[in-house]
Amino acid sequence: MKVSIAVAVLVAVLAVGDVALAGTGAVPAPPTEPALVSRADEVRRLQAPFALPTDRGPRLELVGDSVADSFSSALAAEAGRRGVSLARSIRPGCGILRGLPTTRDGYTPPWATGCAAAVDDWRRQAAAIPADIVMFLSTWDGSPRLLDGTFVDPATFTGFRATADLMREMIDAIAPVGSGRNVVLLAESIPTHGAISGDATPERIAEARWHRAVLRDVARSDPARVRVVDLGQWLCPLGPPCPEVVDGIAARGDDGGHFSPDGAAWLAPRLLDALGVPAV
Repeated sequence: MKVSIAVAVLVAVLAVGDVALAGTGAVPAPPTEPALVSRADEVRRLQAPFALPTDRGPRLELVGDSVADSFSSALAAEAGRRGVSLARSIRPGCGILRGLPTTRDGYTPPWATGCAAAVDDWRRQAAAIPADIVMFLSTWDGSPRLLDGTFVDPATFTGFRATADLMREMIDAIAPVGSGRNVVLLAESIPTHGAISGDATPERIAEARWHRAVLRDVARSDPARVRVVDLGQWLCPLGPPCPEVVDGIAARGDDGGHFSPDGAAWLAPRLLDALGVPAV
């Protein structure tokens, strides 16, 4: 597979990073403009909506963790108003990529092993749900991870490639080539200040940015089947620190990441518009 523009830049920027970061716990600088963020015309291509069926109502599916779940009811309600069905395959606290989400200082959630053991089952469940477009949002899958005992960090060149490959593996499982199913990867927004969690840490901001870069690389490599919609375009258009209030709405909850009911209702029509689902 031809190395994309984004990853070609990473070769130069991060080749030293695999060595320099080993065992240090250091957090590499997040992607910067314009090195890892596509040009505006490319962003439009990566986000362009898929053609929807015209002989019946489109079928949508949302696959993800508790952040996806926090806006899923509002999204289902708005989809219903537009004559579109939305099925949900949600597992709070779990990612759908292989491996165990972890941190650079070695903390792995105690429930991660159970989540990892259920990944194949979750993928089969998601693939069995009839859908034209499968939306995917899992904040757990933006983390570094332990994969077969190896630490995989998306902020290093080898970790970036490995994470992108895991994402492609997941897409092949839930929307196989030839199935007629397409995938929209929802890039999480950087968290805002939370009443419980406080400000987003530099590590968390960098993690969200690297994850966005991985998603775009995957979409570039499979433009017929994969798109990316960046939730940050609405929730944090100017970059961090992200606002707690957008359009007069406190869009997110006490942790700064999950959606409030008002925020979910505000986001739902914007996301469906981006997917090309017409309002009625």
